Amino acid sequence: MNVMKFYSVIFLCLISSSALPWIAQTRFYELLGVKPSASSAEIRKAYLEKAKQFHPDKFHSKPQEELDTVTKVFQMFKEIYEILSNPALREKYDNGEINESNYFKKWEFYSGTQKTTPDFKRTTYHPDQAREASNSFFLKVSLRMVEDGKFHINIGNYEGAVKSLTTAIEKAPTDLAYFNRGFAYAKLNRHEKAIEDFDNAIRINPKDNQYYLIRGMSYAALKQYDKAIENFNTALDPLFYLPYAERGLAYYELGLYEFAVADLEIFFYMRSSNNGKKDPSTAYYKNILKLSKQKLREQNGHRTFFERCASFFRRKGH
Repeated sequence: MNVMKFYSVIFLCLISSSALPWIAQTRFYELLGVKPSASSAEIRKAYLEKAKQFHPDKFHSKPQEELDTVTKVFQMFKEIYEILSNPALREKYDNGEINESNYFKKWEFYSGTQKTTPDFKRTTYHPDQAREASNSFFLKVSLRMVEDGKFHINIGNYEGAVKSLTTAIEKAPTDLAYFNRGFAYAKLNRHEKAIEDFDNAIRINPKDNQYYLIRGMSYAALKQYDKAIENFNTALDPLFYLPYAERGLAYYELGLYEFAVADLEIFFYMRSSNNGKKDPSTAYYKNILKLSKQKLREQNGHRTFFERCASFFRRKGH
């Protein structure tokens, strides 16, 4: 440990957890995507970009629930700008006289009602850095940054999510931080980076089925369907039916239409049994199921089911 790092750790350990809101008074800047030293012109430009991106008029054709959320996000950026564009209020914010935590409590969509709010009991951290991560201060900072990262993901700001989640990993490398950063990388089509993060999340917490599912989807995006199927196999669970659909898509890409049909029919059966809500992906799965059945009819016995099974296992090296 170098001298600067040593004194930084000593300094942070001496600060009580009650001082955390003051230390972290940068989230308004982070949400706008600017540095705390940004000029008034830069803040205005960033705000106008966010206002244009999340203006409710652009979402009038969306479901009411999505429109309500966007309206709240738009209002949030408006309130942030009202503070940072006013020199007196900005100075109070920077000095901690305006506590940002009170605003985040008010913006319930940000942290109060989301199912993705971090859970201390569920979070685990990398054993190589257990000493730092087990410190409640570092863990609190990390989980707060994970919450910020999830918010950025929810509003489609994936670059911002990567930035927040990288900070979270630096403070305490939890499985949640790695997983969510991997998810953000996947949304940016940076699937190799995403898989690295999913690997770390699984190394820390190998029991979460969702980690294998999303890693499998990144492998599928890279057209590495055999690896994708291995991950979907691990993710399978009697109460977790999405891996069947994704594995069905991978089988379809491999030309194993019987397997694709079987998995997609299992998915729709399990989903209907659990009263699954409609979403855009369902139509896509239905289309692939329809195409798989069509491909089977077109083959019309040119190659038997057992021949295709044998081909699949030969590819796997069995």
